[in-house]
This record gives sequence, C-alpha cells and structure tokens, in this order.
Amino acid sequence: MSGKENVRKGKEAGADDYIVKFDPEAFVTIVEKVLQKNSLKASVG
Repeated sequence: MSGKENVRKGKEAGADDYIVKFDPEAFVTIVEKVLQKNSLKASVG
C-alpha cells in the first residue's frame, strides 16, 4: 500500500479510526532499521 492510499483511507475512515488502525509494531521495526543503518554509518566514520 502506498502512503497516499493510506492517507486517503484514513480520511475516508475518519482520523480517529485511522489512528486506531495504525500498526505501532511495524513502525517500531522501521525505526529500528533506520537506527541500525545510522549507527553502522557512525561506527564506520
């Protein structure tokens, strides 16, 4: 699913409904991956 599609569905469902459907676990996984990449760059430099 694209970001635009998520936003569109969120608007259709209403903001409160959209927030409830937000998956914090997936978000945390993405953040962890970004942090790992950044820490690898920092340790190399």
